[in-house]
Amino acid sequence: MMSRIHSLDIDAIRRLLEEREVDIAKLAKMLAAEPNKLPQIRCASQEYNFRATMLYRYALGYELAEVRASLLSALSYALRVIELRGTERAIPLYEANADSRFAPGDPQALTDFRQVKGPNDPDWSMGNSKATYKYMLDALTLGDFESARWFGERIFDPSAAGYVGRHKYAVVSPFEQQIAYAFKSLFAGDPRASAEYLHQARTLPKQVMQTAQREQLRAILEGDGEAFIEHLIAMLEAHRAKAYRKDNKWKPELYLCQTGLGHAMLALGRGIVEFTQLPSDSEFFPIEMLRLGGDAVMKERKRIAGRESF
Repeated sequence: MMSRIHSLDIDAIRRLLEEREVDIAKLAKMLAAEPNKLPQIRCASQEYNFRATMLYRYALGYELAEVRASLLSALSYALRVIELRGTERAIPLYEANADSRFAPGDPQALTDFRQVKGPNDPDWSMGNSKATYKYMLDALTLGDFESARWFGERIFDPSAAGYVGRHKYAVVSPFEQQIAYAFKSLFAGDPRASAEYLHQARTLPKQVMQTAQREQLRAILEGDGEAFIEHLIAMLEAHRAKAYRKDNKWKPELYLCQTGLGHAMLALGRGIVEFTQLPSDSEFFPIEMLRLGGDAVMKERKRIAGRESF
């Protein structure tokens, strides 16, 4: 078995995989023994465990069928996370303004103190638009177009969700939300709304991966296979540079370009590109993993051919 990612500490990655497999077994017992205790939180943790296992197995050179099996297990828990949205209670959250006339830490410095979330408010942050978009990409990577549509239809954040924004406590950026909502509109058969969300998803020149992410979807909307491949190659080049930065070698989420894989399967399913057009020289983009879902691609093309909307 040979590592697919260069310069990895193979022994260390094997130990991390073994630790994650132990965590999976422990959490499975907890879920079986106490199915009603923190079910969404525990399912989210198990989804993460299986996702990490999938990425470690890929990096270590496991057979792609085994890698896919781990991703399929992760997706089964992702489904439960979305089904359980709003059932967990929020952690109480408070806001206040700081009066600069007082020293930091002085109780008098806090003004307009108010509770934003109470202990009985539902927590919508788990399964947010960013997370659901990620689950949708996983389903696409597996060739499960039906589940991808299921996740796409359930992408949403409550209005004025406190976890969306550019502040340090945000878990979803405005860009991430707009991309997710563009996909939601695509699956709803509303390309005009999808295009509008893409227009709002602004990026800076240095944000190569985000720009490629947005432009790939735009190419899918416009049926432009050449543009899709161009932006996929740009994404893979930027991903490779990021993954091989010294401070990123312990980040398993960079062992695969999961966004590129999901987007490519969507483009394949719509007949915008063919397998032979996809780049084949990136260790972070295993075409053979997508080819395992080749039958699903042909089935999806037939389904779309018989319908006006996606």
